[in-house]
Amino acid sequence: MDNNNEITTGSSRYREMISLCSSLLITAFVSTWITLGIGFTSRILIMFTSNHYFWGDDAYSYPAGKLIWMAGQYLLAGGAFALAWYVYLWILSSHSETGVIRRFPLQLLFAYVPLLLLFLQINPIYNPDQMIPSSSGEIRFFLCMGMSAVLLFPFYPILIYRFVLRVNAPPNRTFRLLLLLISFALIGTGLLPLLWRIAPQLYPEINKFPTFY
Repeated sequence: MDNNNEITTGSSRYREMISLCSSLLITAFVSTWITLGIGFTSRILIMFTSNHYFWGDDAYSYPAGKLIWMAGQYLLAGGAFALAWYVYLWILSSHSETGVIRRFPLQLLFAYVPLLLLFLQINPIYNPDQMIPSSSGEIRFFLCMGMSAVLLFPFYPILIYRFVLRVNAPPNRTFRLLLLLISFALIGTGLLPLLWRIAPQLYPEINKFPTFY
């Protein structure tokens, strides 16, 4: 009888371990595709909507229209990234009757590592033979968006999980989510001028990109 109980317990633990490993691998896969998808889309949008903002005489000036465009692109990418992760965390939470995400610290680690590794692969080097040239400002702005994601992401899932998904009290979940998104948007926007100054120091190659056609 004891042997049967030990076999059953061992089998249950094995299945639990397989389930956990599968969940962690899925999280890493989701993180990779969210990062690649939003990163690629943002890069294309910057390339085809920046127009004259980072070229010619306007490359070194920042009128209101340019700042509004930068803020819009920044918030669009950040909002899509934040909402995608909210949906995934909600899915993980909804699979539990108590709303608990199993091994949440490990889930967070497996979500963050792919994001960090993909960001570290960015190495802007000017290629004069490029069919569609990128300007120094475009590359710099894209790097700032990536740095913001790397800096803020570890805190976002924790706050989503602790204060949005697991709290069943007023105000309602939608309000708490909006409040969190607005807070991160303000923090990210506040970081942007600082990251804009840091980027050329971390990536001196961006200074080699052209500012004139």
